[in-house]
Amino acid sequence: MKNNLLISSFVTLTLMATGCSDTKETTVNPPSPIPPIDKTATATFNVALTGVAVKGTMANASISIHQIDTTTGEKSPISFRIANSVEAESYTVSAPAGTSDETLDEMLASKVLAENPLEPTTDKNGKMSIYLESTFSGAVIINITSSSSVDASWLRCDSYTDCGVYENIASTVIPNNGDLAIEFGEWYKEDLTLTTIKYIPESTNPEQSRHYSSNVTVFTEVVATILQDNLSADPMVPISQQAISDASVHTIMQLLGPNGVIKNANLLSDISKGVGFDLSDIGENVSLNAGNLALAQLSASLQTVAAAGDNGTLSEMITELATSVSDGSLNAVAEVSPSAAPIQSIISKVSSVNNNSKPSALFNAIQQRVKKIAAIYVAIVTGDTAALDALGVNAGIRNSITKAMENAVKRGAISQQDLINSAIEVVALVEEIGCIGDACTIGDELYADIAAKVTTELAMLNTKIMSIASNIDTTAAAITTAEALETKVTDADTAIIYYESAIAAYFMIFNSNDVNVLGNKANRYDIEANAWADTAKFLVASSSEYQSLLDTAEEIAKLAHTETIQINGDTGLHIDVQALLANAQAKLVEFDAVVPAAKARAESSNDMALTKQGLATTAQTTSLNSYEAAMAMNSPQSIAAATAFLMAAQQALTDKLDFISMANTFLEYSEVALNDAQKYADIAENDTDKTAAATLMDSAAALISQSKALIISANKDVNLFSHMVADAKAKQIILSKLPMVKKTTQSFADINVVTILGRDALTDIGEIMFDVLEEANQETGNVIDKASLLHIGWIYSFNKTNMTIEASHETKGSFQGVAELSNDDSDTTLLLAWAATLMESGDNGATFEFSAGDLNGCATGNSQGSCSALTFSGVFTSLSDLDTKDPVKTMSSSTLAIIDNDANFTGTLILSNHDLSTNEQPNTFKTEVIMAGMSADVAFNLTFNLDEMDDNETLNVKLMIGDDGYKMMGSADNGAYLMGTIWLYDYKYGDFVEMSNGVVVTYIDDDEVEYFDLTFTIGD
Repeated sequence: MKNNLLISSFVTLTLMATGCSDTKETTVNPPSPIPPIDKTATATFNVALTGVAVKGTMANASISIHQIDTTTGEKSPISFRIANSVEAESYTVSAPAGTSDETLDEMLASKVLAENPLEPTTDKNGKMSIYLESTFSGAVIINITSSSSVDASWLRCDSYTDCGVYENIASTVIPNNGDLAIEFGEWYKEDLTLTTIKYIPESTNPEQSRHYSSNVTVFTEVVATILQDNLSADPMVPISQQAISDASVHTIMQLLGPNGVIKNANLLSDISKGVGFDLSDIGENVSLNAGNLALAQLSASLQTVAAAGDNGTLSEMITELATSVSDGSLNAVAEVSPSAAPIQSIISKVSSVNNNSKPSALFNAIQQRVKKIAAIYVAIVTGDTAALDALGVNAGIRNSITKAMENAVKRGAISQQDLINSAIEVVALVEEIGCIGDACTIGDELYADIAAKVTTELAMLNTKIMSIASNIDTTAAAITTAEALETKVTDADTAIIYYESAIAAYFMIFNSNDVNVLGNKANRYDIEANAWADTAKFLVASSSEYQSLLDTAEEIAKLAHTETIQINGDTGLHIDVQALLANAQAKLVEFDAVVPAAKARAESSNDMALTKQGLATTAQTTSLNSYEAAMAMNSPQSIAAATAFLMAAQQALTDKLDFISMANTFLEYSEVALNDAQKYADIAENDTDKTAAATLMDSAAALISQSKALIISANKDVNLFSHMVADAKAKQIILSKLPMVKKTTQSFADINVVTILGRDALTDIGEIMFDVLEEANQETGNVIDKASLLHIGWIYSFNKTNMTIEASHETKGSFQGVAELSNDDSDTTLLLAWAATLMESGDNGATFEFSAGDLNGCATGNSQGSCSALTFSGVFTSLSDLDTKDPVKTMSSSTLAIIDNDANFTGTLILSNHDLSTNEQPNTFKTEVIMAGMSADVAFNLTFNLDEMDDNETLNVKLMIGDDGYKMMGSADNGAYLMGTIWLYDYKYGDFVEMSNGVVVTYIDDDEVEYFDLTFTIGD
């Protein structure tokens, strides 16, 4: 531009000096400079990702966030803020003319990116808030890092057991009890990074704020690992909301099994929406249940496992956990083709696991620790001090856990009743964590169970929302009424009336600590409703039959959000009531009514505390009476009585929990009374007010002491009440099954007929074999098809060289046997292996088949068929040498299959006899008979064990019928009648005594029944 101007000037001067033949004047103007290009853009950060980083709480941990490519997994920078945009941010860039729009956009993006917070961190409670641009869609990956080298960074121990030891006495800035043990609720240093991946769908209305729960936990770390592993295996299936849901389901299934999936059904769309709490400090917006408590306790167990030092650091363990859950090897070793699509990969990982595979060492360690943590939880909530002693929980930790649970109840996260109910469910969930093989597969039945869970939870939530909607309407009316009083304030008295009305409305929303209790409850319902709606979407993705459930869920979610906005919105009731109270307080000042108002408030608070005292005392009496009434019913003899006992036990537990709640309420109101009395005392100006304030303070202090004593009484022996309920439920189940037990006992009659037939068949074949062998032994050589002289119609063949024998009857059956002599330096053993078939006469006669034994198995005592082993003292080489010898030891066994058309029976009988005689214990024998089969439609297994020593014998009998856990067990000494008990699984249903022609059973309902023509005798 400068050169052009110089040339133009030079030309002009030249023309002026020399003249020109043209009569026209010519003017040459220099070209105008081209200005730079400016471009302006605005950015609104209103896509909120909020949550808590927990393993326990990760305080002041660094936050890193990147966009992650949904198909390649490649990470790139992303613009974000840590506060919501109040208004759009404006950015302008300038570039030389000719710069492309694409380049300008890149410059603008860089400028927006440059404004990112430099070192964002979670707060002291592990909370984080990240805001993305309104136009953003896609996947983001968030990493939260706790560092041992950063002074402000701490990790809290939320394990009920321990988290290891400090290297030195911990910082006095962070609370701990001063010893080296890292205990529940204490802070310590740890290097740990946890991750979550969120998918943000495209918005049709970017101007509207959006919010996504984004907790960062052990479980989101697992899900993030699964997503990235699957992306590496098959980039054709990208990160998506469906992929996050699939990974969330897989994670819960692998850790807690199908029941855990059902209990955590509200987390199936995205596990980052839940478990964002530290067991030592439950937040206001948390809703506790058996499912998320089980997950939280499982997570807490990792710190204890890490403290033991056998499985690596906490970070290493979590990495191993995430990897093993991802590939399905946590509970067993699995082999999966890497080419499978993500959801198919997940399924194949699980289903390919062999049921006999060995769990990992980490799995076993987690299982052991989480069971102990769950046991501590139950013992704490039920007040079982004996169990806590046995578990080794010291007084300090007990107090810390108890306080954490009390705070959870006080903050509305869970009720006292649900705290106890969930404790039992948590124990069941962690008793055997994980799943294996086909049990890990989600099928139609599990989908139906999840749908049933969603339906039930939505119904209960809808009731809660209706209730809080009513409370909000009542509060709104109270605010309106109070506001109307402002115009009527003309003096101190009317100012006090206005103030009392305002503060009454205030306490409908806030508590004495200025916590928005009503708003927090509305928030919880809003969060829960959205979670259930997302689970309904998960169900619809599996089948359109769940569409109506989704419609219902979305309606309830909309209603919950409406109520939340009404109370918590920018112009919600919480704003109105705070303005109302501030205005009322200003009126007190204006009309010099501050002291009289404080006095009225203190007196009112004291009266309310006294009212709660009366209610708490009444609740104490009711609780005691309910317990005594229930205990008087604890021996029910009928289903009706058992049902009544259960109802009474449950009422007693409810009354006990009401007592606990009322005692805590009494303390809360007493503390408010003391606080209000103190405020009155602080501003009292004359002696009258000072004296009145002191009296009210003394009264409140006394009430606090009384309430604390009642709380101790209320929390004492809660376990007795919960155990009584469990006992009542068990007795109801027992008595409901008693008719079935009686019917099963009666079915023993048919079974007994077959046992007698089996005994007789065994006796018959034994006699025939003995006699024919005796005949054959008298032969001087081999014989073929020789007629038996002892058993008409039987013919036998005998080969002395090979020691084989065969016998048969045209209609009665046959048998084949082989013998072998085996000797060592001092003893000779005669081994006999045989097979036989006996047939009763008649078209429907029973058939008895003795399966063949083998000599090798007979020699080792492992024969699966029919054989005998007789040991003689001395060395012998032929059967004739044994004619006059008696065996010093015998062992025999037989396996008999019985097909009885008359009795409609098919089964087996196994008999074994062992001579255990020694020089120290001569004449010692053990006989076992096992008979099993089907008689009509009844399956049974009958076992006899007879132990003999000299002249003493003990017979033990065990009969199992069907597949419902029925069993009769009895014993008798020296030929006496059997005496024993009848059981169904682990419950005793009666006692029985054998008589000459049957048994007499006395059942738990005192019903005495005689069963005739029954015998447990198996014969000689």
